[in-house]
Amino acid sequence: MLSSPPENIEDCCCLSALECFRANMQVHLNVTGRKLHKLLRSLKNPLTLSGLDSCKSGNDTLTCHDCDSHPKVNVQEFFNRLESLIQRAISRLVMD
Repeated sequence: MLSSPPENIEDCCCLSALECFRANMQVHLNVTGRKLHKLLRSLKNPLTLSGLDSCKSGNDTLTCHDCDSHPKVNVQEFFNRLESLIQRAISRLVMD
């Protein structure tokens, strides 16, 4: 079971949610696998970050929940929510 931000995360908390996903993957999953290591690297890519950085003012990130306060979900749900967040970033990048 891994802490996971909800799918309907607010715009200003998307980068915080991404960091939560990355941290959980590094701590709880075996990062020695080549594909998982590549995924972690791509989650740090500036293009990925810019797709999720849609907050209008920098102070709004203070209202984001701490990673440990998110409910724990199974691995399948964790990756479903991560996929949803990545799709959100892609759709924003396509619209720009």
